[in-house]
Amino acid sequence: MLELEIGTGQWGIESDAVLRLGARNHRMGGAPRQPLLIKNIQEDVRFNLSDPAVFCEMAVPLLGDGGMLMGAITLDGDRIAAFDEQQLAELQVLASEASRVIRSIWLTEQLRRKSRQLEALVQTGVHWSKNVPCTSC
Repeated sequence: MLELEIGTGQWGIESDAVLRLGARNHRMGGAPRQPLLIKNIQEDVRFNLSDPAVFCEMAVPLLGDGGMLMGAITLDGDRIAAFDEQQLAELQVLASEASRVIRSIWLTEQLRRKSRQLEALVQTGVHWSKNVPCTSC
């Protein structure tokens, strides 16, 4: 079973969670810039979460243009060494594709916004040209 959760760096499930841009979403203090495989979090001093149900973690960054960090995909394991390097490599491929999709959606939304702005300007110009008398004609 796959459980999805939005996190902001604190342990626990957040109802109606909203992840703001720049918010911490990785339990080690921020999204990782490099793929990360922690086979036993109880032995990793960097890990600041004491969730007794999590023993292993795998995380990969979601990178945009120019290596801009957009977020991360993080998977928790319920046993030590729940993930291996092959699974980390597969998650990297998924993250790469997800990053492309996110960027494409973002660009599409930007184009829609610009299109609405241009349409409003054109309508204003048409309205203005029809309703303002020409003083030099």
